[in-house]
Amino acid sequence: MNSQMDPEFAAALRRTLLEQAKPQRSRVPSSYRRTALVGLGTIVGLGAMGAAVAAVFGAPGADVETSLSAPVDLNAAGRASVLLGDVPKRANAVHFEFTCDSPGTYSVADAGIVVTCGKEDVGSTWSGLAPVDSVKDGTLAVTADGKGAWALRVWYVETRQLPLAKNANGETYGVESEHLRPDLIYVVADNGKEGYVRRAELDAADAGDGSSSVRVRVYESDGKTVIGTFVVGG
Repeated sequence: MNSQMDPEFAAALRRTLLEQAKPQRSRVPSSYRRTALVGLGTIVGLGAMGAAVAAVFGAPGADVETSLSAPVDLNAAGRASVLLGDVPKRANAVHFEFTCDSPGTYSVADAGIVVTCGKEDVGSTWSGLAPVDSVKDGTLAVTADGKGAWALRVWYVETRQLPLAKNANGETYGVESEHLRPDLIYVVADNGKEGYVRRAELDAADAGDGSSSVRVRVYESDGKTVIGTFVVGG
């Protein structure tokens, strides 16, 4: 599954997550190119009535989402729109979970979110946030090249960003975004452990042409204790 975001969308949202496993699972890819770092990791949990608050990861710099409406589900083919209703006063984003049911290229909302699914991606879910102004007259549109089938679950949310933290050495750590540039960047290691890669080591690994993969060390928040590795490029 491939995805593209225009710069305005990336700057407005700070957060997107590419889901490459089974539906209803969210994770940070263990192998990525540097352009995928923008908005590393957000989304878990389903929305619920009563403005239930869901903290993603709990990592510094991550978003906290407050659900402001019940999830709305739609299964369709080709172009269709999901009826969400009026935008709640506090809503500043829309949380969506998009699933490819057949190969094709899909555009979610008019926010620069493009998902390209091959045969091997059928059943995979791409989760993220869309700006609330992408909802037009209470609906969120999805387009497809042809009659591609898809499913979408979506609901209104209010998001706020947690601050970065500092370790004993004065290094900042947390989720990287357009506006937050920690010294230690949140990732999920190849062994599934949550930790941090050092920005300097990541920059060095990313300096190549991307034709081969490079492993960088993953640390605990102290920046010293190595707990795994993380693959860059390849």
